[in-house]
Amino acid sequence: MGKFEIPTPDKLEGPLVMCFKEFSKVDSLPRFSSKVIKKADTLDKPFHSLFWAAGFSFSYGSIIKDCPYSDEIDDVFFGEEIYIMLKFFQKGYELYSPPKTVVYHLWERAYRKTYKGDSQKD
Repeated sequence: MGKFEIPTPDKLEGPLVMCFKEFSKVDSLPRFSSKVIKKADTLDKPFHSLFWAAGFSFSYGSIIKDCPYSDEIDDVFFGEEIYIMLKFFQKGYELYSPPKTVVYHLWERAYRKTYKGDSQKD
């Protein structure tokens, strides 16, 4: 099983924000990473974010009616977040990130089955 170490609060330098990393050589879609905001002591409320992560998203349920997922996107994990993010902006929604890190994500996949790998037909 993969090793995942959650940093203790005294080692965490600040909240994380999503940022662009690169365009994939496989499918040309953008890939994202995170960056620590080092001047976090100035943040006392959620701040504007440019990007959206489906795995940590909270809103009113009506947002799904305003910005539904598309049947045209085959891969739930690459492409849908950008598509939905565009819909949010087109409908006037604004994205925010919390001023403190409240959830962590283990990105490593080598130790487990993935959605795509597990849903492939034999």
